[in-house]
Formats: sequence, C-alpha cells, structure tokens
Amino acid sequence: MRKLLLLAMFAAFAMPEAAQADIVIAGIDTWDSTSAPTVGVVAAGLTATATASTSSGAWSISDSGGDPGRGSSVDTTWGTFDGNGTAASSVTDVGTSNFTVTNARPTAEVTLTLTNNGPDDYDLNAFHFDAIAFRFRAPTGYTLSVLSGSDIDVGEVVSTPTGTIGALGSGTALADSNHDGHQDIDIDLTGLADNT
Repeated sequence: MRKLLLLAMFAAFAMPEAAQADIVIAGIDTWDSTSAPTVGVVAAGLTATATASTSSGAWSISDSGGDPGRGSSVDTTWGTFDGNGTAASSVTDVGTSNFTVTNARPTAEVTLTLTNNGPDDYDLNAFHFDAIAFRFRAPTGYTLSVLSGSDIDVGEVVSTPTGTIGALGSGTALADSNHDGHQDIDIDLTGLADNT
C-alpha cells in the first residue's frame, strides 16, 4: 500500500482593505471524517466545508494500531506558512492526524467550499498543504481547480505531473521513525485574474 497524505488544506489568505499580513482563513489539520472533515480554523465572517470523494473507499483517517498517525506532519506549519499566529497541529500519534488516499487508488478528490458572509473581502493569496507519498501505488501529483459555481474565475489553477510529491519506495526509510518527513507545498493564487 502506498499513500498520499495531506495536511493543512486552505491557508494563508489576506484582507486587502486593511493591508494586513497573511492569515489562515480556513484550515484543516486534524481529520474527523473520511467524507466531510471538519474545517477546524475559520476566519470571522466565513463558513468553510470540505467534502471528500468516497467511492470505493477513497480516503482513510485510521492507520494500523501499531503505527497510529503515520504520515502526519509535526512542523506546525501550513505548507511553509507559519500561520502568522495560527499554527497547525503538531499531533502525530493518532489516526486522525492525517488524511490518506486508500490502497492503490490512482486519484482521490476533496472539494473545499468557502462562503464569505462577512463585511470584509479577502484576497486569496495562497493555498498551502503538506503531503508525502510512500509505497508503490500512491498518487504523487496534484491538481488544484476553482470549480463551477464559484464567484472567482473558474478553471485549473495548477496541475503537476506524477512524481511531484516525493515518493518513497518499499524499504526506503522516511525522514524519521514517526513518518513526519512531509513535503511543504505552497500554491500562489495571486496570479489568478480574480482572486478576491
């Protein structure tokens, strides 16, 4: 079994009017469901949901009892973003510390929905996550798209080839015995024609 593990979806967006530093407007860093994980960090005025594909068991939040939390990231950052006062979880010893594509699935999806009902507009500056792939059949690329029905420009933001996320083959040791050797991934959103 090879896995792609994701941590810290949606992060580091800034309010344009106040010229504030980047903040996390929505973030997931612990996983309480395989189909609708709770968005644990949400900025004022926003609602945020996550819906994961569940066909054929696409996602898992439980590792084996002998290796709980395998693959979770311990560095408390969202990608490389430190959260500007909102650190990501450093917990790595429970199964819900990570979100794992199940055995031998070539693809899996998570749809993230943000709704702004507050008085402030937000510029979407970046999307941050941590990921690692290990064993032979894990997905090792990713695509980020803005879906139809959005109030910003719809379309593919970035798509990477297979091998973009570091893959570890059978018998290859991870960065440490707790499997915390994630790749920090930061996707710039400032180039979108409409990122507000």
